[in-house]
Amino acid sequence: MEFNICLVERHKISSLNTEEETRENKVLEIMREKEYDSELDGATSVIFDICSIFEETRKIKFLVQGFGDDSWPVDCRYDLPNIIEDMHYFIKNKILSGNYNFQLRFDEQGIQRYIDVKDKGGELELICHSYTGWRPVPESVKINKNEFSKKMMKLYNDFIVYA
Repeated sequence: MEFNICLVERHKISSLNTEEETRENKVLEIMREKEYDSELDGATSVIFDICSIFEETRKIKFLVQGFGDDSWPVDCRYDLPNIIEDMHYFIKNKILSGNYNFQLRFDEQGIQRYIDVKDKGGELELICHSYTGWRPVPESVKINKNEFSKKMMKLYNDFIVYA
């Protein structure tokens, strides 16, 4: 199985059921009352709030696939903010500068995995590690640099668009 990381816009339903409508109204109410403190809150606070809205409304799904697992146990509320926070750094200081040696970390309880990204010339080797009993099969996969770059940039761009 190929490695994949993305945001998926869940099926748009033309008419909301009562539960979905209540959930969306609750989120809107919370966001209307939300105020950020310029000294205490920064980009991290905003990212976490956006990811919480994705999770609460269930309109956006964070999807990671690969290493023998069709759907990693990740979510928008806890796992996505950590990846998005690091994404600007990865794209600017690693991918665009041609330095593909870094780690994608999924440290939240329940998943506790990380992927070593290793530059192997024309392609990358992604090596998956786990701190739990789960074991990746295969432990490593190869991916074209351009394909990997596109996946990372699409994830980041989709986050901005959906936000």
